[in-house]
Formats: sequence, structure tokens, C-alpha cells
Amino acid sequence: MDERFDFIGRHKLFAVIRTDSMELALMVARAAHRAGVRLIEVTFTVPEAAQVISMLREELTYSMIGAGTVLESEQAQAAAKAGAQFVFAPNTNPEVVRVAKDNGVLACPGTATPTEVANALRLGADIVKVFPAAWLGGPSYLRALRELLPDARLVPTGGVDATNAPQYLAAGALAVGMGSTMFRREHLQARDMEAVERAARECVAAVAG
Repeated sequence: MDERFDFIGRHKLFAVIRTDSMELALMVARAAHRAGVRLIEVTFTVPEAAQVISMLREELTYSMIGAGTVLESEQAQAAAKAGAQFVFAPNTNPEVVRVAKDNGVLACPGTATPTEVANALRLGADIVKVFPAAWLGGPSYLRALRELLPDARLVPTGGVDATNAPQYLAAGALAVGMGSTMFRREHLQARDMEAVERAARECVAAVAG
């Protein structure tokens, strides 16, 4: 088994960082890392996202750092150049998948339906994001996808939190992704990194249990 999938399967939690500044993204990533998060996704809505990825790759040990909201091949190329180890997207763009695969980066396109999951796998997706998971039917929907497509490595995001994450994992998710449910707006606005770290610890404990 590819050791990258083993690493993801052991840590189970992608922290999705979406902030309005590079400085805050770095602060949040560091707080999450202190809390035990080892899978960190920096979305391309973050200013200077590629630079943030590059800095975190150098700074945070024993982690996988990647990019999110990668909609275009140019963004995928920039992510790969910055050292991203995975590329997540809310949709399935064949060119983004191709660029990721060509650069040895895990391609993780986004899907909602069985047809979309099957299409993503046909294009060579390493991991398939299921989004927005909570609004599609939650853990029971993910379980149904796994029954239809048992070889798919599924990562649900959208409405996943510390309460329902264990249910998604029990339904067969490789890992889960959490953004605003972990990094709460009021904590980010206040730059309260102690609160960010506490919330992240709760999420890490939830997936570990």
C-alpha cells in the first residue's frame, strides 16, 4: 500500500484552511499542528496560497501539506511547484487531475453522485472528495457510495464536525475534511489561536476515537 494512503488512514482528519490573509493561514496551520492535526489543506482562496504551502512544508514536521479549491490546471501546477502533497477540488477537472498525477501529487477531485465518483476514478483520482457531504445525505449516503464503489477512497467534507466524523469513518471514509466546523469564524476574527487549538484538539480526539 502507498505509504501516503497509510498516513492519511492513520490520521483521518484534513484541516481545511480558508482565511483572508497569508499571516492568518500560517497561524491557524501552526495551531492545528500543535493540536495534533497532520493533514493540512490550504485552499487557493487564501492569498499567496502557494507560498503558504511552501512555508508549511519546510516548517511542519511529520505532516502532509496540500492545496484545496484547486479549480484550474495553473493552480495545480503552482501547488505542485510549492511542494503540495495532495490537491483537493470541489469539482472534477480532468486537467487538474492530469497535472497532479504528472507531478506525483495525490489527485483528489470533488464529486457528489455515483456517476461523478466513477468518472473521477476513471480519470485517475487517488482520493475522491464527497462534497457537500452533510447535504447529500451524510454518513448513510457515504455508506451507499462505498457499497457501489468499494475501491474508492472517499473523503467527505461539508458539514463534517467532531460529532458526526466517527459516523463517516464507520461508514467507510478514508478520512474526513473539516473547515469552518473546526476553525470557527469568531475564533479567526479574534485571532484567538488558543481557541483554535482547543477546537482542533476536540476534532483530532473525535476521529481518533
